[in-house]
Amino acid sequence: MAKALLNALARVEGGAIALCGAVALALACYMVLARYVAPGLRVDWALDVIVMVIVWGVMIAGGRTARHQAHIRVDLFLNAAPPRLRALMTGLTLIVIVATAGLLCWSGILVVEEAIRWDERSSSTWRIPLWIYYLCLPVGMASIAAQSIYGVLAGRSSDHSHLWQAANE
Repeated sequence: MAKALLNALARVEGGAIALCGAVALALACYMVLARYVAPGLRVDWALDVIVMVIVWGVMIAGGRTARHQAHIRVDLFLNAAPPRLRALMTGLTLIVIVATAGLLCWSGILVVEEAIRWDERSSSTWRIPLWIYYLCLPVGMASIAAQSIYGVLAGRSSDHSHLWQAANE
């Protein structure tokens, strides 16, 4: 049951990342075409939306990367270490990741609260509330912390063959 829920959430997460990329690409292509074909159809809010969806996509992908332990790290020392030292190094790394993500999540919440309190908005005609943009930090960091823990508990290793197997099945 829990595994099915996690798989469903992973599919939603993957879809959200893809949607963010597709929206950014579509708007960027529209703006390039509008610039040369019909300059009167350009919109001033496109850059705001492009930046927002790219940042949201990156932050969502951070959690996914942490779950699969596909982030950049020095595997040379980890793979050369005996099993007990490897477990200790993995545990210490997890503590640092969770502490850092927790601190960034907390500070992100403060920034979101401040943006709401001051009613910060973008300068485009849409006047998009900036708290929506800032919210990606606490959401992304909470996801990175939670999925780092899940990745370690699930026994993910730096061998990424499981990613390719899942993609090819």
